[in-house]
Amino acid sequence: MEYKIIRSKRRTISLVIDDKANLIVRAPIRISDVYITKLVMKKQGWILKKQREILKREKIKKKEFINGEKFLYLGNNYELKRGEYKEISLDKYLLLPNKYIKKEFKKLTQWYQQEALEIFFERVKVYTKMTGWKCNQLQLSNAKRQWGVCDNKNRIKLNWRLIMAPLEIIDYVIIHELAHTVEHNHSKKFWEKVAVIIPDYKIKRQWLKDNSKYLNIE
Repeated sequence: MEYKIIRSKRRTISLVIDDKANLIVRAPIRISDVYITKLVMKKQGWILKKQREILKREKIKKKEFINGEKFLYLGNNYELKRGEYKEISLDKYLLLPNKYIKKEFKKLTQWYQQEALEIFFERVKVYTKMTGWKCNQLQLSNAKRQWGVCDNKNRIKLNWRLIMAPLEIIDYVIIHELAHTVEHNHSKKFWEKVAVIIPDYKIKRQWLKDNSKYLNIE
C-alpha cells in the first residue's frame, strides 16, 4: 500500500485520505518508519473502505485521445502524447502516432492486446511451473464483465483489459483460473488452493470489484 509521510512537531499520528484517494500519514518526527508501516497494515481495512468511497464519487469521462489524457498500464497512469511516431510505444509517456487519427481506439486496443498476450503468457508460465497446474491453452477474452474463465479442458481465457491493472491483480486472476484446472468449482478447497499462493486474495478480488470501471479505454 502506497502512502506519503509528512513529519512535523505534532504529538500524535493520523491517517488522512485526500480527495484523490491518496493515503497521507501525518506523524511526529521521532516516529519510526517501521511503526508507521505496522499502523498502516493494521488500518488497511479502514483505509481501503475510505479510498473506495472516494473513488466511487469520481466520474469517468469518455476518452478523447488527446495530449495529456491518462491511460492505465500495469496499474500506472501514463499521459498520452501524440506526434509523428512510427508506432505506439510506452516510455515516460504513452506515445500515439498522428497517423492513427480516427483509429485511436482500434489501434490502442490492438497494442494493449499485444502487450497483454506477452505478459500473460510469461506470468502463466511462472505459476504453472510453481504449482504444477497445467494450462492447455491461453487466449485473450473481450468479455465485458468477466476477467477470466477456465473450461473443463483446462483452457484459460483472460480479459485483455487486465493489462491495465497492477501486476499483483493480474497474478491473482491467473492463479484463480489455474486453480480451476484442479478444482472446477468455488468450493472451500478451491479457495484454499488460491490462498496458498495469494494469501490476501480477498483484497485483490475486492480491488477488481472496485476498480473494474477504470480498466477501459472507451
